[in-house]
Amino acid sequence: MTALDMRPASPVAGTVTITTRSLERAAVAIVHEELGVEVSAIRVRLSDDRGGLALAVTAPVVLEQETGDSLLDRLHRDRSRIASRMQVLTGRTVTRVDVRVTGTRTRTTRRVA
Repeated sequence: MTALDMRPASPVAGTVTITTRSLERAAVAIVHEELGVEVSAIRVRLSDDRGGLALAVTAPVVLEQETGDSLLDRLHRDRSRIASRMQVLTGRTVTRVDVRVTGTRTRTTRRVA
């Protein structure tokens, strides 16, 4: 057994602090990936919700061509995924995600000649 194989007898002293700004940037990145809109159009406000983390998201949405789902159904699924991913990434319990839609975007596909 080498020194590298041995575990320390006690945990290392110290603290880990995640700033509010870091949590906000993580939330913006997740919203960007889930909603598919540009980062500059996304706003996220964090607050305490009885000990849990509440997110207030303001962003436009992308209108999909013929997905078969209503926009409202899609946004409910997106809210759940945002909460789940934020919880996994930060270790914080996400108890609420409010989404305010500020506009729409259309996805254009380019044809290859």
